[in-house]
Amino acid sequence: MNWQTIQIEGTLISADLLTEIYNGTAIGQKASDFSLNGKLRLVDEIAASWSDARAYWEAFQHGLRRVKADETGATVTRELWILPFLRTLGFEDISFSRSAAQVGGQSYFISHRLGKVEEGLPIHIEGANVDLDCRPPSGRPRISPHALVQEYLNRTEHLWTIVTNYYQLRILRDAAHPSRPTYLQFDLREVMTGEHFSDFSILFRLIHHTRWPGSIDTVHECLLEQYYLTGIESGGSVQKKLRDGVESAIKIFGNGFLAHPANEHLRNKIQSNELQTLNYYRQLLRLVYRFLFLMVSEVRNLVVPDPENDTLYRIYDENYSISRLRSKVERPLDPEERHWDLWEAVKQNFSQYCDEWQGAILGITVLNGELFVPRSIPDLEETRLYNRGFLRGFAHILLIKDSKTTRRINYAHLDVEELGSVYESLLDCHPDIRERNGQMTFDLVFGTERKSTGSYYSRPELVNELIKSALVPVMEERIAALLLSIKVCDPAAGSGHFLLAASRRLASEQAKLRSGEDPLQPSSAGRCEIFSGTVFKVWISIPWQWISAKWRYGWLDTIAVCPSPFCIIASSVATAWWESIPWNARRKGFPKMPLSRYR
Repeated sequence: MNWQTIQIEGTLISADLLTEIYNGTAIGQKASDFSLNGKLRLVDEIAASWSDARAYWEAFQHGLRRVKADETGATVTRELWILPFLRTLGFEDISFSRSAAQVGGQSYFISHRLGKVEEGLPIHIEGANVDLDCRPPSGRPRISPHALVQEYLNRTEHLWTIVTNYYQLRILRDAAHPSRPTYLQFDLREVMTGEHFSDFSILFRLIHHTRWPGSIDTVHECLLEQYYLTGIESGGSVQKKLRDGVESAIKIFGNGFLAHPANEHLRNKIQSNELQTLNYYRQLLRLVYRFLFLMVSEVRNLVVPDPENDTLYRIYDENYSISRLRSKVERPLDPEERHWDLWEAVKQNFSQYCDEWQGAILGITVLNGELFVPRSIPDLEETRLYNRGFLRGFAHILLIKDSKTTRRINYAHLDVEELGSVYESLLDCHPDIRERNGQMTFDLVFGTERKSTGSYYSRPELVNELIKSALVPVMEERIAALLLSIKVCDPAAGSGHFLLAASRRLASEQAKLRSGEDPLQPSSAGRCEIFSGTVFKVWISIPWQWISAKWRYGWLDTIAVCPSPFCIIASSVATAWWESIPWNARRKGFPKMPLSRYR
């Protein structure tokens, strides 16, 4: 379902799990789980709470009018709105904190606690005129309310908390990635003014006091933690299915191109070894990665025409977008169908991102990167592909099948690290083309290229430990003015996960040390500086790994803040044959010499 007032950042609670909670099929969704007696129905309790919340909202609106622009409005927000609102969710014993908590020499003023002791659940309530993501103009506290509460969680035994002003209500958890915002947010203003009862219903089911830990000793047993762990397990299942789907899609596309009667020139080039099997495989990889890139970017409105321009956006969405093919995938396929127009339409889509003149017609900016460089899949661009073969392959990267249902992959909430699992699944694969019964067939078989190159997938937990042990000690020894002089090189990069995490941590530290910025929201300029001149990586022998990791490394983390993210990444991420790197360059470090020497 599409929740109009709910925003998910990171992987705290999955969208699929929210749907299960709303439908009452998730654990902990019986009336007895909400401490209701046997005579009360849960739906009636939710309706009663909704009625109370609307009354509190009206009273708060009257009080809010008396708050001046230069006032925080904390008292009005707390007394007339948030505290009464939380009481409708069962939070009866919320007490005001008289002093700041001291942790490791730092002060953390968390406004309220559930209960009378410091070990109680932290609940931080700011005023209506306070931005949760900005440091106060006064400079106190030193960071934004969101960052303050997140840092407090990360440094204490508490796992969960609530931070809110009058309309943003966020659920936070102790974060594995301290430089990236991770939370689930309800827009209370939109819930109340828009009369979104269904969204309030899921808010009640998720935030009711029975979902939270009663004490620090029970933080790992509460329902929120169970939901979080369920999401991780579900996400792992989705990742595995996506990995398998990408592999199947490559096989189907590879065989589909070889089988089409009009592609005699392709078969001849492979037979004569003019087109090597490995190069054919790399073009198929690039094709699938283009699909993944466009599906994620389209659903997030990152590179498509400006949604504010209704005409151009509608033309693109209805005629050129990759997303429009989803409905076709879910229809029954005609085994006798002989058209190939879908593949031709996809090639037109690609041209929007490869050709500056064609892209300008619809207001699309050409993507200056290896993934969409013109003629980067030359042998596929000259082929035909039957619609049924295209849809069969496309279905494997669009849909996942469970034991009972088939559902779409939620690309809107696909995290950048999850794409590394796709890379991992292909490390052990080697392409093989053989002729069987007069027909060329393409397959992926187990290979040894992974061992010969030393390329391995870096799991998040290993990356986090590597950051703490290898990078953080060096960072702490440098002052802010010298932070950009740190050069981080991964001499045998595979998925790019280490440098992605390193760049995020450097950008966060730069923001905090140089200007006192919120470390969770480093400025555009600061992030671009880090991406453009600090991190370097080397792939020993697999060019497509360089391309795919540059996309993941540069795209999601820079496209929103840098004018030309792919150009920046291309200028800083170098690939090289290890044997061709001069000895003195290996000893002194890559930044000492022109990057062109290593491409």
